[in-house]
Amino acid sequence: MDDIIINVVKQEDLAELSKIYVQLYDNASIGEYWSAETAYRLLEYWYKMQQDLFLVAYVNNKVAGAVMSGIKPWWDGIHLTDTEIFVSEEYQKLGIAKMLYVKHFELAKEKYDAVEMEAHTYKDENGFPFSWYEKMGFEEDKGLIIIRGKVDEALQRLQENKKTFKN
Repeated sequence: MDDIIINVVKQEDLAELSKIYVQLYDNASIGEYWSAETAYRLLEYWYKMQQDLFLVAYVNNKVAGAVMSGIKPWWDGIHLTDTEIFVSEEYQKLGIAKMLYVKHFELAKEKYDAVEMEAHTYKDENGFPFSWYEKMGFEEDKGLIIIRGKVDEALQRLQENKKTFKN
Protein backbone atom coordinates (compact mmCIF):
# COMPACT_ATOMS: atom_id res chain seq x y z
CA MET A 1 0.00 0.00 0.00
CA ASP A 2 1.38 3.37 -0.99
CA ASP A 3 1.61 6.15 1.59
CA ILE A 4 0.07 9.25 -0.06
CA ILE A 5 0.34 12.65 1.65
CA ILE A 6 -1.02 16.00 0.42
CA ASN A 7 0.65 19.16 1.75
CA VAL A 8 1.23 22.78 0.84
CA VAL A 9 4.18 22.89 -1.54
CA LYS A 10 7.68 23.76 -0.31
CA GLN A 11 10.20 25.59 -2.46
CA GLU A 12 12.45 22.55 -2.48
CA ASP A 13 9.63 20.59 -4.23
CA LEU A 14 9.67 22.86 -7.29
CA ALA A 15 12.64 21.27 -9.06
CA GLU A 16 11.13 17.78 -8.92
CA LEU A 17 7.69 19.10 -9.89
CA SER A 18 9.32 20.84 -12.88
CA LYS A 19 10.70 17.53 -14.12
CA ILE A 20 7.26 15.92 -13.86
CA TYR A 21 5.63 18.86 -15.66
CA VAL A 22 8.10 18.63 -18.56
CA GLN A 23 7.68 14.87 -18.85
CA LEU A 24 3.88 15.11 -18.97
CA TYR A 25 3.80 17.83 -21.62
CA ASP A 26 6.45 16.06 -23.69
CA ASN A 27 4.18 13.03 -23.78
CA ALA A 28 0.93 14.98 -24.38
CA SER A 29 1.80 16.24 -27.88
CA ILE A 30 -0.34 19.38 -27.66
CA GLY A 31 2.16 21.88 -29.01
CA GLU A 32 3.65 23.06 -25.72
CA TYR A 33 7.38 22.52 -25.36
CA TRP A 34 8.47 22.98 -21.76
CA SER A 35 12.00 22.81 -20.43
CA ALA A 36 13.03 22.26 -16.83
CA GLU A 37 13.85 25.98 -16.64
CA THR A 38 10.55 27.27 -18.05
CA ALA A 39 8.54 24.80 -15.97
CA TYR A 40 10.44 25.87 -12.85
CA ARG A 41 9.68 29.54 -13.59
CA LEU A 42 5.97 28.74 -13.94
CA LEU A 43 5.87 26.79 -10.70
CA GLU A 44 7.88 29.46 -8.90
CA TYR A 45 5.33 32.01 -10.12
CA TRP A 46 2.54 29.99 -8.50
CA TYR A 47 4.64 29.48 -5.37
CA LYS A 48 5.07 33.24 -4.97
CA MET A 49 1.56 34.19 -6.04
CA GLN A 50 -0.72 31.72 -4.25
CA GLN A 51 1.34 29.35 -2.15
CA ASP A 52 -1.55 28.48 0.16
CA LEU A 53 -3.47 26.92 -2.75
CA PHE A 54 -0.44 25.18 -4.28
CA LEU A 55 -0.58 21.63 -3.01
CA VAL A 56 1.86 18.79 -3.64
CA ALA A 57 1.28 15.06 -3.42
CA TYR A 58 3.94 12.73 -2.08
CA VAL A 59 3.89 8.97 -2.59
CA ASN A 60 6.17 7.17 -0.18
CA ASN A 61 7.92 10.53 0.43
CA LYS A 62 8.54 11.13 -3.32
CA VAL A 63 7.03 14.13 -5.13
CA ALA A 64 4.23 12.80 -7.35
CA GLY A 65 2.17 15.78 -8.53
CA ALA A 66 0.55 19.08 -7.68
CA VAL A 67 -2.47 21.35 -8.05
CA MET A 68 -2.54 25.14 -7.97
CA SER A 69 -4.96 28.02 -8.54
CA GLY A 70 -5.10 31.76 -8.27
CA ILE A 71 -8.05 33.51 -6.70
CA LYS A 72 -10.09 36.30 -8.22
CA PRO A 73 -13.13 38.15 -6.90
CA TRP A 74 -15.96 37.97 -9.43
CA TRP A 75 -19.58 39.06 -9.60
CA ASP A 76 -20.82 35.83 -7.99
CA GLY A 77 -18.02 35.33 -5.47
CA ILE A 78 -14.45 34.09 -5.46
CA HIS A 79 -13.26 32.10 -8.47
CA LEU A 80 -10.29 29.79 -8.61
CA THR A 81 -8.49 30.77 -11.81
CA ASP A 82 -5.93 29.22 -14.13
CA THR A 83 -6.13 26.03 -12.13
CA GLU A 84 -3.60 23.37 -13.10
CA ILE A 85 -3.21 19.83 -11.87
CA PHE A 86 -0.66 17.22 -12.86
CA VAL A 87 0.46 13.83 -11.60
CA SER A 88 3.55 11.92 -12.68
CA GLU A 89 2.78 9.07 -15.06
CA GLU A 90 4.47 6.78 -12.54
CA TYR A 91 1.74 7.54 -9.97
CA GLN A 92 -1.36 7.93 -12.12
CA LYS A 93 -4.39 5.73 -11.48
CA LEU A 94 -3.86 5.84 -7.70
CA GLY A 95 -6.52 8.53 -7.08
CA ILE A 96 -3.91 11.23 -6.45
CA ALA A 97 -5.55 13.83 -8.71
CA LYS A 98 -8.84 13.28 -6.90
CA MET A 99 -7.12 13.63 -3.52
CA LEU A 100 -5.36 16.81 -4.64
CA TYR A 101 -8.60 18.38 -5.85
CA VAL A 102 -10.56 17.41 -2.73
CA LYS A 103 -7.97 19.05 -0.45
CA HIS A 104 -7.60 22.01 -2.84
CA PHE A 105 -11.35 22.68 -3.00
CA GLU A 106 -11.76 22.25 0.76
CA LEU A 107 -8.99 24.79 1.43
CA ALA A 108 -10.34 27.21 -1.18
CA LYS A 109 -13.84 27.07 0.31
CA GLU A 110 -12.60 27.36 3.89
CA LYS A 111 -10.12 30.16 3.34
CA TYR A 112 -11.69 32.15 0.47
CA ASP A 113 -15.29 30.91 0.21
CA ALA A 114 -14.54 29.97 -3.40
CA VAL A 115 -17.62 29.27 -5.51
CA GLU A 116 -16.28 28.37 -8.96
CA MET A 117 -13.17 27.08 -10.70
CA GLU A 118 -11.98 28.23 -14.10
CA ALA A 119 -9.30 26.38 -16.02
CA HIS A 120 -8.34 25.42 -19.50
CA THR A 121 -7.73 21.86 -20.52
CA TYR A 122 -7.50 19.81 -23.67
CA LYS A 123 -8.84 16.58 -25.16
CA ASP A 124 -6.61 13.87 -26.52
CA GLU A 125 -7.89 11.36 -29.08
CA ASN A 126 -9.89 9.67 -26.29
CA GLY A 127 -11.34 12.92 -24.91
CA PHE A 128 -9.05 12.87 -21.84
CA PRO A 129 -8.52 14.84 -19.61
CA PHE A 130 -11.67 16.83 -20.45
CA SER A 131 -13.76 13.68 -19.98
CA TRP A 132 -12.40 13.38 -16.42
CA TYR A 133 -13.58 16.92 -15.62
CA GLU A 134 -17.02 16.18 -17.06
CA LYS A 135 -17.41 13.41 -14.46
CA MET A 136 -16.99 16.09 -11.77
CA GLY A 137 -19.70 18.25 -13.32
CA PHE A 138 -17.47 20.67 -15.21
CA GLU A 139 -18.58 21.66 -18.67
CA GLU A 140 -17.18 23.52 -21.61
CA ASP A 141 -18.03 27.21 -21.31
CA LYS A 142 -19.77 28.17 -24.55
CA GLY A 143 -19.70 31.87 -23.63
CA LEU A 144 -15.96 32.27 -23.15
CA ILE A 145 -13.25 32.07 -25.74
CA ILE A 146 -9.63 31.48 -24.85
CA ILE A 147 -7.50 33.74 -26.99
CA ARG A 148 -3.79 34.05 -27.45
CA GLY A 149 -1.50 36.04 -29.68
CA LYS A 150 1.95 37.45 -30.06
CA VAL A 151 2.48 40.78 -28.27
CA ASP A 152 4.86 42.05 -30.97
CA GLU A 153 2.33 41.34 -33.71
CA ALA A 154 -0.55 42.95 -31.83
CA LEU A 155 1.54 46.02 -31.06
CA GLN A 156 2.61 46.32 -34.69
CA ARG A 157 -0.99 46.02 -35.93
CA LEU A 158 -2.20 48.58 -33.41
CA GLN A 159 0.48 51.04 -34.45
CA GLU A 160 -0.02 50.49 -38.20
CA ASN A 161 -3.81 50.66 -38.19
CA LYS A 162 -4.57 53.54 -35.86
CA LYS A 163 -7.88 54.32 -37.61
CA THR A 164 -9.13 50.74 -37.28
CA PHE A 165 -8.56 50.69 -33.50
CA LYS A 166 -10.01 54.04 -32.46
CA ASN A 167 -12.26 53.98 -29.44
